[in-house]
Amino acid sequence: MVGVGIIGCGAIAQTHAKVVQTLEDAQLIACCDINQTIGLTFAEQFSCIFHQDFNRLLAMTEVELVIICTPHDLHQAMSIAALNAQKHVLCEKPMATTLQATEELISIIEKQSTLYHVCYQNRLNPTYLLLKKQLSDNKYGKVTGIKCELAWERTPSYYQSDWKGTWQREGGGVLINQAIHMIDAVTWLVGTPEKIKGKIMTACLEQIIEVEDTAMAIALYHDGTPFVIQATNNYTGNPSPKLTFECEKGQIELTTEQLKFNQQVILEDLPQHLTYASKRYWGCGHQAVIAAFIKEINGQTDDHIASLAGIDALQSLKIVLGIYTSSRMNKWISLNN
Repeated sequence: MVGVGIIGCGAIAQTHAKVVQTLEDAQLIACCDINQTIGLTFAEQFSCIFHQDFNRLLAMTEVELVIICTPHDLHQAMSIAALNAQKHVLCEKPMATTLQATEELISIIEKQSTLYHVCYQNRLNPTYLLLKKQLSDNKYGKVTGIKCELAWERTPSYYQSDWKGTWQREGGGVLINQAIHMIDAVTWLVGTPEKIKGKIMTACLEQIIEVEDTAMAIALYHDGTPFVIQATNNYTGNPSPKLTFECEKGQIELTTEQLKFNQQVILEDLPQHLTYASKRYWGCGHQAVIAAFIKEINGQTDDHIASLAGIDALQSLKIVLGIYTSSRMNKWISLNN
């Protein structure tokens, strides 16, 4: 039985806690939040111990796995503290908000015997896993173009906190918080581009946030293959984001719910044992991520372990930060260093 501690008791922590409760080989031992009211409510809901100081949670010998669900600017320092306390770590994205902080974290990860993963749950959606295998088998021929489309709705109420919508604490807007999941999927499926150029703007939320609510970018692979990124938080509703791959043999369309080739559905719906997270457009991967990680900790085998994001999560962050730099400097940014 793997003891689990959750740091940060906000909305996404609910999803993680509910998953842990469904697993026979894991138990939620403790939670932590600086807001005592929120933390105590969470602890009562999930029948676990509450700590207001995360160091007290890390000192608990019965906690083996720490799930970090705090604001972005705390991810790196808390991950390092947990690793140094000999805990396994599952961190919400991003790894950090700067490349320097991410590289410092990676240097710690590589020295530790404990395990570290980032929760890029879309990788473990059944549609994504099938496409990963098909691309590895070269089923569709060479990929000649990629497009990422994310159009979601984030109202002013979403940003009513002391960290969201700020450069210092969130590290960005729609790119680093929402679209990064799709960008990670592309780097996992077909690799990292060579360079990128992009523009960001704050449109409908310009009186509410200081970061971007809309972004457009184009990245190029070493052979000239384009990767187009379109993202906004100014839409009506939250349809599943879509990845399109142009290939030698036709066109692939990928969402959390469907995989299509030349407009024909290849895979749809969910296996019976999987359920969606609290928001359908988040996909169903949270269950698979935590279940696979628990098995990895226990030294067991699981087909999903190889697909869990680790230090390779750096690649999507490089793209996001590259867009921010490109927009500011109005030039192409190399992604090779």
